Amino acid sequence: SNLKKNLSYALILSDVLWWLTNRTDLAGTAREMVIKNAIILIGSICESIAIDGTRGIIGKRHSFCERADRMVAKGIIAGDLRDELHWLWEKRSGIHIYELDYQEYDTYGISDYNKAVRAIKNLRDALERFHKR
Repeated sequence: SNLKKNLSYALILSDVLWWLTNRTDLAGTAREMVIKNAIILIGSICESIAIDGTRGIIGKRHSFCERADRMVAKGIIAGDLRDELHWLWEKRSGIHIYELDYQEYDTYGISDYNKAVRAIKNLRDALERFHKR
């Protein structure tokens, strides 16, 4: 119940970030940082649905990428989706500013945003297919 409510709030924020990037004249670094935060949010949503969608199958203690690997091994997702999720998690790691060993300028673009959106859709679809079996 709480997860569903909190995911709905996160999806509202996701819609706001989409609106900012697609319906305003926001540009430059400010636009990049909105895209970065959208990717971080999408990564967090993916993490939540992956944990919930594998409850009783894969324990909570596994990292996101390890969970993605285990989801492939258990036939929940395909290897190409695992690769998408690994990419998403790597992009999401930008949340840890102190760990960055590069300048973020010109790092996040709309193609990254679109790739993240495809990853969450593909994960949702894969989990839905798995649970309908």
